[in-house]
Amino acid sequence: MAGFVFKLEPVLDQRLRTERERQLAVAELESQRLAIEQRIRRAQQAARTSRAEVTASLSGGRLDMRTVRQSTSSSLRDIAQTRRDAVELAAVHERLAAARRLLAEAMAARRAVELLRERRLAEWKRGRERIEMALVDDIVTTRHGRRTSEESSA
Repeated sequence: MAGFVFKLEPVLDQRLRTERERQLAVAELESQRLAIEQRIRRAQQAARTSRAEVTASLSGGRLDMRTVRQSTSSSLRDIAQTRRDAVELAAVHERLAAARRLLAEAMAARRAVELLRERRLAEWKRGRERIEMALVDDIVTTRHGRRTSEESSA
């Protein structure tokens, strides 16, 4: 007896590939999100360090204008970069939400074909069981018929 053949296997394969592609897209965007968040954390830490240096220079009783100027310049650059990073992070969050929606759709499409495959497999198994039961019934009937004919001829 031939094995189960799912005629829509190529469709299922394609949907699996699409789902994997969407998973990779989500992973790439997650990686971008994490990198941007890390840059923002580093900038915040640099700002804290810079403020601590300025505070330390003031507590010495002497004001070092060079340190204050460098710290201010560095802080302004960090603030500008953090703003650019925040805008970029917002855009990545939007793209990530869209990519997740596409992934959810791809997963649902794949699952629909998998459910159809499971149903068809169950139907195939039930059909095979019916055929096997019919064969067993034929064998039992044939044996019973032989026994009956052997008993009547004896």
